[in-house]
Amino acid sequence: MLEGRLVYDCPRTASARIGEESGARVAIEKPVAAADALVVALKAEGRAAERQLAALGRIDSVDARRWTLRLETPARNPRQAWRAVLAQNPEAEWVAPAFRDASGNELLPTGAVAVRFRKKPSDRALEAFARDEALELDRRNEFVPEQATFRPREPREVYLPDLVAKLARRPEVAAAWPATSSRYRKA
Repeated sequence: MLEGRLVYDCPRTASARIGEESGARVAIEKPVAAADALVVALKAEGRAAERQLAALGRIDSVDARRWTLRLETPARNPRQAWRAVLAQNPEAEWVAPAFRDASGNELLPTGAVAVRFRKKPSDRALEAFARDEALELDRRNEFVPEQATFRPREPREVYLPDLVAKLARRPEVAAAWPATSSRYRKA
């Protein structure tokens, strides 16, 4: 593994001969959980839920249901901040730390996890994987048949970085990472 990157070997390609691997390696940057920002998805739109979040820090809208909460005081540990925000916000459908890439760009979780399998899974294998991990299949990647995205069945109970790490350790998984959207700033 390269420092700060998830590295995996690509499956055999059509150009490789039977019994021979393509030899290609792919690196996916491993984002780091931020201690100063969380993404909160609210169950229902409402000013009361927004006010509860605003009591903890500055909030920015990501989309119609997701908000970025920028803590006034960064947490000592992103997991502690996650627990505190969930405990104080029953209207939160899910909460996850924002992530930062190696360049410091902010990555905002969507609540889903992308999984790249070592080989293309059957529909039945995807269903079994989802059932074993208490996930729901979000969608298959139409361009990369070995890849699919999943969402936790009980998203309030799941700390996203732990889920990603757990899935990445499974033998049939080549890599797992949080599905995110990015926020860029003009230079």
